Amino acid sequence: MACAGLKVYVAWMDTRSGTWSIRFDRSLDGGGTWLPSDVRLDLGKADGSSQSTHPALAADGDHVHTVWYDFRAGDSDPYVNYSPDAGLTWRPAGLLAAHQPHPSDGTSGHGLAVDGSHACVVWSDEREVPRFRIYANRMRH
Repeated sequence: MACAGLKVYVAWMDTRSGTWSIRFDRSLDGGGTWLPSDVRLDLGKADGSSQSTHPALAADGDHVHTVWYDFRAGDSDPYVNYSPDAGLTWRPAGLLAAHQPHPSDGTSGHGLAVDGSHACVVWSDEREVPRFRIYANRMRH
């Protein structure tokens, strides 16, 4: 959940598509009204069968970013999506936050901070097995 004034943004995991996916909804009036239907954010998976889990949101006014774990490359990788208009529209597919998927046991822990259309995503992964190391990427949408 993230708030910016009276704007309330929420993201969650949902299995209505058959596997875990990431959904979003928003209210512009402090929770009084919501979108007519929620929005799926983790589109762009090759066959739709992989899972997406553990979303986090951050917002700066109308700029909303979300990060989640995505298993489309086998192990979990951090993916992000962005809306410039308070969650009304989103990029058509999530973007890999790391520069490339990594063949490891996956990621652990993630965080997100935003400033307008800029986001900083942080996560740890085991690409240097057996140690988890912390990585970050600054993204401009």
